[in-house]
Amino acid sequence: TGLVRATVRSAAALALLAVVVVPFIPSGVYERAFDMTRYSGERADTLQEREMFWHAGLDVIADRWLLGIGLGNQNALAARVTPLGTSPTRSTHTDYLQTLVETGLVGALALAAFLVSLHRRCWRAERRFQAEGDARTALLLTAARVAFYAVLVNAFHIETLTLPLKGFWLSMGIVVALSEVVREAMPRGDPAAGEGGRA
Repeated sequence: TGLVRATVRSAAALALLAVVVVPFIPSGVYERAFDMTRYSGERADTLQEREMFWHAGLDVIADRWLLGIGLGNQNALAARVTPLGTSPTRSTHTDYLQTLVETGLVGALALAAFLVSLHRRCWRAERRFQAEGDARTALLLTAARVAFYAVLVNAFHIETLTLPLKGFWLSMGIVVALSEVVREAMPRGDPAAGEGGRA
């Protein structure tokens, strides 16, 4: 992406940092994060609970697949999870499944269209600024795109998109603004300008 330049010196510095930091990590954190046996279904209590949450969410979706149970509904999923003897929860702990639970297929398609639009705007604006030789603005858009990918991955195990990630949404706002700058600067008859406007 051009954000990080891998060199022998940077790799050596990173390795040295790891050697220095690891001894200071609390044993509980180290065991939870680096003990691979804790990621098995038999030992990972939180994983087992999340699987129950997901199954409960899928049951809700099976009943209300088109429109869901309603945006912000805090009771329907809890009612299905409580009898299972798990920790109390009001969500599935994954943005994509929770979107289907609350808004059904209609809401999930709207979310997908929104995310695709953000990515298209970022990608096209980034390429345009690169073509014009504006490396700094292009690099800013690259960073926003990397943050976008990170949030999409993180949303698989927590409701990242509904959390108050002010920095992320600010960067997405900048992406939209820069994409509009690119669109306004293009000639009226340029097909790319029309595509940018539809993104």
